[in-house]
Amino acid sequence: MEFSCPFGTAEKLLREKEYPSEPDKEIEVDGKVMVLSGLRVFLPEFSVTVHEGIFCDRVDGKLQPDYFVTAIVDRNTGTLLYDEECDFAECVFHWQEEKFTLALIEAQKCIVEGIEVREHENTMQTARGRGNH
Repeated sequence: MEFSCPFGTAEKLLREKEYPSEPDKEIEVDGKVMVLSGLRVFLPEFSVTVHEGIFCDRVDGKLQPDYFVTAIVDRNTGTLLYDEECDFAECVFHWQEEKFTLALIEAQKCIVEGIEVREHENTMQTARGRGNH
């Protein structure tokens, strides 16, 4: 199930409840592995999805978390366009090189995807509650 909301409230809404999500996706970035959360927010205005991401090192065949980021991915190609250690709206603001005000980005309509909306304990992605704001 998906739902729409202003982009500026999407991340807060995702943190208020437990949402089971689709499986995480791993991508290679500069010799590290970035694990993208299956929770994603689609921004139609920019044709991108915004994810929580965790950069990891592979140690003895296992992924070891290093640091958390927000990742912006091209909707059509799945290509990682930008990542930064900040919240969703601020990340898009910086990716767009401040062409739009933060308030305008926060007001954009978005669609929260990749979730089944129901309350359930202990089902959230590892990146949930990273607190890197």
